Amino acid sequence: MSNQLLTELGQSLISGNLTDKSVLSQTSEQPMFKILPNANVIKVGGQSIIDRGRAAVLPILDELIENLPHHKMIIGTGAGTRARHAYSVGVDLGMPTGVLSVMGTFVSMQNARMIHFLLAKHGIPFIEPVQFPQLPLYLAERQAVVFFWYAALCVLAT
Repeated sequence: MSNQLLTELGQSLISGNLTDKSVLSQTSEQPMFKILPNANVIKVGGQSIIDRGRAAVLPILDELIENLPHHKMIIGTGAGTRARHAYSVGVDLGMPTGVLSVMGTFVSMQNARMIHFLLAKHGIPFIEPVQFPQLPLYLAERQAVVFFWYAALCVLAT
């Protein structure tokens, strides 16, 4: 039965239009499979939090640390104002989109590293995209993990 349904859905996707409402409704009929159902994903905004300095960052980190015993947390960071400035300069210089995305990635990674350095004494690791398959193991062992948001979006989107 489920193979037949998948076949029907697959056939609809191949023969139909991906913006067709009836095809889209079929894609939502399958129940979601939650890979890490007990993990909370938290994004510490680059521009909204990190760029505001210690007055904004330290209370957020205190809250995260206080909740470590109670929640598994995947902590991501945004790029913020530094990335926007890099994008602006890069566009003015005529840099291709691929170069601009790398620049933004590294700013987001810097923010994640800073948050990681502040959380490291609590045993919270920093992971790179290549380590994403190990995420469940880190969560089981340490309760939380820090990563840079842009990379996560790229990995999760593929």
